[in-house]
Amino acid sequence: MRKKYKSIFLCTMSASSLAGRAGAQESIPVRHIVGIHDTPSSNLTNGICPQLYSTTVGAVCSINESTAPGSAKIEMDAIGKFDEKTYDDFHKLETKPTSELVQKFFSSKKFDSASGIATISSYFNRSHISFTPIRLVQAYYLTNPVFPEVHYIRAMDSILSLQHTFQTELQPLSQSFRPGQLLLSIKPWIIQRNRDYLDADLSDILAGTKTKKSSSSLHQDINIAVRYSPGTPWFRGISLSAKNLNGSRACADCDDHLLDIDTELRRTFQISADFGGSFPVGAFILGVGVESQSEDEAKTPAKLNATAVYKLTSFGFYSAFNETITKVGFLYHGDFYKSGIIYTNEKQVNTLRFERKNETFLVVGCSL
Repeated sequence: MRKKYKSIFLCTMSASSLAGRAGAQESIPVRHIVGIHDTPSSNLTNGICPQLYSTTVGAVCSINESTAPGSAKIEMDAIGKFDEKTYDDFHKLETKPTSELVQKFFSSKKFDSASGIATISSYFNRSHISFTPIRLVQAYYLTNPVFPEVHYIRAMDSILSLQHTFQTELQPLSQSFRPGQLLLSIKPWIIQRNRDYLDADLSDILAGTKTKKSSSSLHQDINIAVRYSPGTPWFRGISLSAKNLNGSRACADCDDHLLDIDTELRRTFQISADFGGSFPVGAFILGVGVESQSEDEAKTPAKLNATAVYKLTSFGFYSAFNETITKVGFLYHGDFYKSGIIYTNEKQVNTLRFERKNETFLVVGCSL
């Protein structure tokens, strides 16, 4: 199965050239999805600011949004690409992938994806619990217009997580030394995963013998983050995080299919620093980070992330980029609700194809 998948990318190559590619075993990552740990702030800043709030000194990145002692709040957030036509295409490819339909899609596009997440969170003093009843991802990829193949994947996840942050005020060594504070955040979480795969070539379509494969599993993991805030006017802090410490490879059957949406369950390490200041109107944050993702057999190259945020009283304007994606967007915080838009331009699929796509994601939420 893997040899067939790798050969379909370069249908104009000779048979000997295609055979030389058969040794590759890695599935193609579907990059453009809403992540299982995403908050509006983390999505808009490429993970550099998991939470972002305002204080008397301006905007501040945080590894956990805390509340005042004795207070609590409940928030509901949703992030997603809501495209009725895309979901209709998914349904047709899954249920009736006729040769005419596949050829029609080939005339306009070869890859598409949609995803969304809805989360309910309860925040307490340096702690919070969150429940994601659904995180939905769907993606399809068409290969080889001469002998078309349809590769389709759908994921439905439910996630429960706890988080507590321990805070320590460092003691000053001298009157001129500002020690700041040290934060340690521990986040155990559990995810129920359901996956549907469809990999059908032209002969499967014409003969009506296409087979959809399904799998379901439960995965437990833990994230740890440390943040040092020196208390200086411009250098807000430096953070070090390790995600999915049990995430050697949560998807046992991903390598049997061309598309892979579970790369985000691998162990991930990130170090980031953020800088900020205030103007008479508004405040800004600049952040940079380096992220490295690994698994048992391979290690992907480190990725550089950067973000810039400008916050007014209720509005936040965001931009972020790395080697595969550029984002711009805004987020409005009202008294009881929030809303925003994220515009993205992203390199799709893998290094063999340099297609880029423009997408629009919506952010909505409310606070109780």
